[in-house]
Amino acid sequence: MEPEDKRAEFELSYKQFAGTMEQLMPGHVSTDNTNDLRWLSYIRAAAKARFEPDTELDISDCGEKVRQIINDHLTSYGVEQWIKPITLFDKDYKKKLETLKSDEAIASSMEHAAKHVINVKMSDNPVYYTSLLEKLQQILDETKNDWTERKKQLEEFINNDVKMGETEEAEALGLTNKEYAFFEIIKKHLLEPDEAAGSKAKEASEVYISQDILDLSKDIAQNVADIVANTWVIDWTTNPTKTADIERSIFMMLTSKYFKQIKMDVRKQLITPLLHLAKKHFATRD
Repeated sequence: MEPEDKRAEFELSYKQFAGTMEQLMPGHVSTDNTNDLRWLSYIRAAAKARFEPDTELDISDCGEKVRQIINDHLTSYGVEQWIKPITLFDKDYKKKLETLKSDEAIASSMEHAAKHVINVKMSDNPVYYTSLLEKLQQILDETKNDWTERKKQLEEFINNDVKMGETEEAEALGLTNKEYAFFEIIKKHLLEPDEAAGSKAKEASEVYISQDILDLSKDIAQNVADIVANTWVIDWTTNPTKTADIERSIFMMLTSKYFKQIKMDVRKQLITPLLHLAKKHFATRD
């Protein structure tokens, strides 16, 4: 059931079978057919929990009589509880993991829990969480046939990177999380011209970042946060005139303070992502 096309084929056949059952019930359905419906519903729920934990188990398109059979069966086996995805936001996250019976099940739950957090927080700091998504994919690729190793690496990844990585990196730079989001997008734009030119900064698939770039990115990030905080007005994120005022202030700051370090085209490219992050983090006053 892992390949998506197999699950789609199963889903189509399942709905056809459930539809036929609805039409024939109650008088023309054998006990064997009813048991088949229960068993197939169980398999469908298990596949959803294993491969699509972020989606709800939807039986709304089944007929009333079939829905009753499915609901009764899944409830009696406690399935409705274990098909709910385990997330890192759950207070009993570790306890829920301990109820799983195999390294494969635990690793799968960890994978989906990590993806869930990354997706939820992506808009807070797109550069940082995109890098986490890439790192997660690398772990999955490297541990494809080893569930024990995957579980181990995912546990380290979740504890070190997903849960506290953003805050720890921000604090190491002396930044708040909001400033760190600006810092990451600024650093990315300052590095991209060098990367595009094939700079020698790339070594062993990693990018060496000079202290000058780090200091410059940090300084700009703090200035952007200060500008948005100090010029904040009610409804600035939705009022075009107020938005334009803050956008102009950010661009004037970049131009007046950093025209020697940053080319005009890069300054212009920075405005949209910085404004987007400002709207995300400064929509309301703290």
